[in-house]
Order: sequence, then structure tokens, then C-alpha cells
Amino acid sequence: MAATLTRQGTAIEVGSQAIDIADLQRIFDALPGNFLVVANDSDFTMVAVSQERLHATLTRREEVIGRPLFEVYCGGAVSPSGVAGANLLQPSLAEAARSRTVWTLGLVHTATFGLAVLVGIWITTFLVHDFGLSLVSAGAAGSAILALGVISRPLGGWLIDRGVVSARLVMRLTVLGGAIGLAVLAWPGRPLTVAALAICALGVAFNAPYAAVMNTTGAVLPRAPGAAVGLVSGLGVIAIAVGAPVVGALFGSTGSFTAPFAALAAFSLVVFWALFSL
Repeated sequence: MAATLTRQGTAIEVGSQAIDIADLQRIFDALPGNFLVVANDSDFTMVAVSQERLHATLTRREEVIGRPLFEVYCGGAVSPSGVAGANLLQPSLAEAARSRTVWTLGLVHTATFGLAVLVGIWITTFLVHDFGLSLVSAGAAGSAILALGVISRPLGGWLIDRGVVSARLVMRLTVLGGAIGLAVLAWPGRPLTVAALAICALGVAFNAPYAAVMNTTGAVLPRAPGAAVGLVSGLGVIAIAVGAPVVGALFGSTGSFTAPFAALAAFSLVVFWALFSL
């Protein structure tokens, strides 16, 4: 059912009936879904938001209520009075590029999906070099990083949908877990069993936040969700293309995987720190 909402002080007029904003917010807090109410004014002022939407967009209620929709979610672009709504909803890669949140999510995607592919490229060589495994055994073990994604990707999305954990927490825990796993692989002289456990942990950590990253990316930029997701995905691909030869260069110059895995662990810690800015 559609209705015109007009803000009058601390109340919202729905047709001829006035509803207090505080009462509306209490209703929204009880709803199990991603909901947002905007006023029928030139700025599309946000007047109520569900807790699930706050989690999905990595925002806080005080950052949203009373502010224009496009100012918060579209890189600072404020809806000017008299401009048709259709013009305001045109997807734009420039809008995505101006959003600090989108770039941060791109770093998270790089530190998870990007590193899953990057480590998967080199893990076979690592196991052969450090433990003398056959190529068949090392290749099978290395495939665990990607294979575990079949379980951990839908599991991460399911936990978020059920409200067990927030998208922000999933991203923080998995990026930190990736940094720890990479640090273990960088540790000289680590036993094969420890390395195997670290590889399995990386398989989960690298894949579990996929749904959290992509869903959040689309939600934080409703005017250009496709552009935002495209930018985030592109950053992950660039990281793979650049990172693979860099890892090879570090391994070739040092004769060890300590330096490349330590560098990747350090990168993950930087991304973990950046997540606290969201």
C-alpha cells in the first residue's frame, strides 16, 4: 500500500492522520526487515529507519534521522528542490568513487575475496617448497581455500539474515582472522599441521564475508548500487592482478614465503583498522 507522507514537526501525516515519529520508530524497531521512511519534501528527509537497515548500511540512527536521503547515502549529493526524482536515481560510477564507505568496502573485498584467489595461486608452490609435498597433494590442499567458500559464503549470509551477527562484525572478524592465518603461514618453521589448519581458517575467513560486503555495498549507495558493486569487485580483481607478481617477486628475491605472507598479513591489519571508520 502506498501513501503520501508529510512531516509536520514531530509527527508524520499519512493522509489525514498524524502519527508521532517516536511511535513510528518503535514500530520500525519491531519489524524484521530493511525499511526506511522518507518525508515528502524536496530533500527526502529520513524520518524513521529499521535496525536491520542500519546494520545493512553500516550507519547509526543519529547519522540518518532528520537528514536528506541523498546526502547520507549518495556521496553528499543533496536533492535540490524541484528536481524530478527520476533524475536523482541515475546510476553513476562517479558517485561510487566519491563514497569513502564504498572504497573501504572495496578494501575489505580485496582483503577477503581478492586474497582468497591470490593465496590460492601461490599456496601450492608454498606447500611444495616448505614441506616437500607432491604437486598433487599440494594442489588438493590449496584447493581447500576455494572449496570452503561453498560452505562459508552462504553460512556468512545466513548468519547475517538471521540477525545472529551484523555485517560489520562479520567483516571485522574475518579480516582479522585472515591476518592471523597469513601471519601463521609467514612464521618460519611452522609444522605442516599448523599450516594446514591456517589454510582451512583462511578458506573460511576469506569467503564468509562475501554476502556482507556485496549486500552492504548495494545498500549504502541506493542511487547507484550497480556502480558501487562494480567498483568494489573491480578493486578485488586489480589486487589479484597486481598482487600475484608481487608475491612472486618477494619469494624470488628472498627464497622464502615469510616476506610475502607477512606483507599480506600487514595489509589485512590495515583493512581491519579501516573498518572501524565505518
